Amino acid sequence: MKLLVCSMLLLSAIAACASDEQSTPLDLPKLQLTVNDVSYPGLTSTYCWGHKCVDMKPATPDASISLRSPIRGTLTYNARETLTHASVQIVPITAQDVESQAPQRHIIIWRLPAAGSTQVLDAAKTQAISWSLLPGRYFVSVFGQWRRSGAAGGDTSHSFLIDVQP
Repeated sequence: MKLLVCSMLLLSAIAACASDEQSTPLDLPKLQLTVNDVSYPGLTSTYCWGHKCVDMKPATPDASISLRSPIRGTLTYNARETLTHASVQIVPITAQDVESQAPQRHIIIWRLPAAGSTQVLDAAKTQAISWSLLPGRYFVSVFGQWRRSGAAGGDTSHSFLIDVQP
């Protein structure tokens, strides 16, 4: 009987760990890009929150956003925590920058070129943005660091794939 109870506890612990790795914390900040009164959710790419760090899938072509330049709007976090640092990286990409892909699982690994621009943003939950970009495809990554009251701090990265139309 003890062996059965111990086996059940071990299986429960393994199942709890496995499900914990697949779920995101409920208080993890979300990001949205709003342009011309249309909001686009940022895809959570990576995060370290509390004592857990996870890499998730970044933006993929099936989640691309089609916009015209100049792109004017806002980046908005929905978070109770205090944002202490934010930056955005905008990198032009082409089909040749796809390192590997598994279309059946909607996974693409990008080989991002070194060229691109990184801009430090104000540490505010809502940022006004204005990007003048040439026509083409861009990988946009927004990084935020957070201070949490009574808990370990954290950081998040959200991504967008933007197709800039002529």
